[in-house]
Amino acid sequence: MNMYHDPEIWERSRQFCSDLYQLTATDSYYQTFYYTPILRQIAVLVPTHIMLAYQALKPDVFIRHLDFTLGAAYELRTLLMFNVLLDFEEKSPNRPLIHKINILIASINLLRERVQTGRAPRPKRTILWT
Repeated sequence: MNMYHDPEIWERSRQFCSDLYQLTATDSYYQTFYYTPILRQIAVLVPTHIMLAYQALKPDVFIRHLDFTLGAAYELRTLLMFNVLLDFEEKSPNRPLIHKINILIASINLLRERVQTGRAPRPKRTILWT
């Protein structure tokens, strides 16, 4: 649904994915948390489903992809919060990522609500991939 493009949300999700990959690339992180590959796999789902939502032809399909995105984002937040609990450090490297995922979840929820109620802004068509 080209009428619901919000490249800011996609860019945030892409940047979050990149930040998560950079954090989990360190050897100490990878050795500490055995489910690092799971974190990476779920992180990729967030921008992927946002992109698929933008390609949807109907609002209900758009909302369904946003729901998939939200599910992956909530799962990521849970795993990152669990890492903070296991880390036992006051300044865990996961805290900034948790903050970013919370902002992303709020943005996706707002977009989903606007599309569902028909109050979504209709900006110009944008290209997500170059």
